[in-house]
Amino acid sequence: MRIWRDKVSGPMHILHCGYGAGSLVVPQLVKPFLSKRIPKTASKFYIQNCLNQSTTATNLTVSMTNSSSMSSTTEQPENNHFEYGYLIVMAINLAIAAVFYLYFCCNRHETTDSVEQHEQSELQIKTLKQIFSFHSCSPGHPWYAGIIFFFLFVWFYIAVGGQMVFANYLYSYTRDLLCLSKSHAANIQSTFWFGFTAGRFSGFIAAIWIPMKVLIFIEAGGNLASALVLYFNPSNMTVVWVFSCVSGFFVGPLYPTGIAWANRYITMTGVAYTITLIGGSLAGVSFTVAIGWLFEHKGPAPFMAFVLGYSALACLLAICMHLVARTRGDKYEREEIEEDNQSPTKLRDSQF
Repeated sequence: MRIWRDKVSGPMHILHCGYGAGSLVVPQLVKPFLSKRIPKTASKFYIQNCLNQSTTATNLTVSMTNSSSMSSTTEQPENNHFEYGYLIVMAINLAIAAVFYLYFCCNRHETTDSVEQHEQSELQIKTLKQIFSFHSCSPGHPWYAGIIFFFLFVWFYIAVGGQMVFANYLYSYTRDLLCLSKSHAANIQSTFWFGFTAGRFSGFIAAIWIPMKVLIFIEAGGNLASALVLYFNPSNMTVVWVFSCVSGFFVGPLYPTGIAWANRYITMTGVAYTITLIGGSLAGVSFTVAIGWLFEHKGPAPFMAFVLGYSALACLLAICMHLVARTRGDKYEREEIEEDNQSPTKLRDSQF
């Protein structure tokens, strides 16, 4: 962000494309190792919504129930080796990490730049109070920075939580409610990640012409619109297929857009960036637990209501963030105005 300054939005979006591109591949890696669902191993909601709707499935359920006391059954569940997918992803991560590690080992050198040494000495002098002070993010306006950070924390909580909901439970939703096969469900999951990656790449392009204060409303509004369509058509397979991709398109850029938006109004220090990561991490825990509890006790039906709820909250949050930020305006625009006001003074001083 220090390198790109007011042009950071594009690089921030393209940098985060890697997350979506990797997630796009994972469902396709895992689906060969998943077992098919039979009454003995399926969830009660899968049996209720899918198996019990056909006569043959009902007979199969009764047959499996009656034979449960027997030492063996005629139909045994397939071996479920989904852990192989984790092993494949782990191997890829280790291979890429090894490249970074080798690069680090082969290119280590002592820093001799006096400017960098001066910056390091300044960091060592800072006290803990100075490090966590809002003055460093908005000099002279700590309360302004504090309010911005509060909204940012909630924004990243919503942005990461939103993608976690789809990432962790869209597959189960399409299996337990739409009764899709594991292959089709995995394809819908990949479709979501395709939209997710496309949205972040589109953010990279759109940021060239569209200001961040406008782009953040486009993404939040699009996310809410797609959530409304899904909420009113929860069992339509075509709608779920298409608008899962659309939802991914709009929820994907929310995280990098939040960082780029914050950079326009306050100085994003290392501690400031850490706060955004904490908000996202808490979402990964709480959102997953909440939607998991709903799936276990209420079934897949509340899934779309949950999506609609966080989408509406994201829109409300974008409005609140804008209302607070506009009280001081864009920091880069303020810097340009200050430079323009100082330039005539500098010119007169040089003449004397």
